[in-house]
Amino acid sequence: MLYPIILGIHGYGMCIALLLFVASELLLVVARRGRAAPARAALHLSRYAGIVVPVGVLAGIALFFAGGWPLTAWLLASLTLVALLIVVERRLVGPWQARARPVLEGAASSDEVRVLVRDTRALLGRVAMMGLFGLVVLLMIVKPHLGF
Repeated sequence: MLYPIILGIHGYGMCIALLLFVASELLLVVARRGRAAPARAALHLSRYAGIVVPVGVLAGIALFFAGGWPLTAWLLASLTLVALLIVVERRLVGPWQARARPVLEGAASSDEVRVLVRDTRALLGRVAMMGLFGLVVLLMIVKPHLGF
């Protein structure tokens, strides 16, 4: 009875987080013209995703123990991708989010919003994060037999 509840929290939490990240990117496309409101909304959605992800990850860890899962190759690959995702977030996206504080506070000019949103290093980091996140979801769903 407990396992399906934890599975739901994990699965829905991760899917919601991925959708929030994608919606945030779409809003940032609109904000490229220097519009602060979509940029603020995107940053808020990113923060919400940042709250949902740890809940989903903790539920995933609980699933591992509650379900008696063996430490398989696909699970190790997923954990490696999660570690890479953390590195990308800390190196590329985290510093960008710190610079976004004036946008969140409503104190940024249109030019500042434009410069922030068009930061290619941060864009690369955000796209890489979504790609890595998607690969983890794919591994979790397919659970392929990996030969290593």
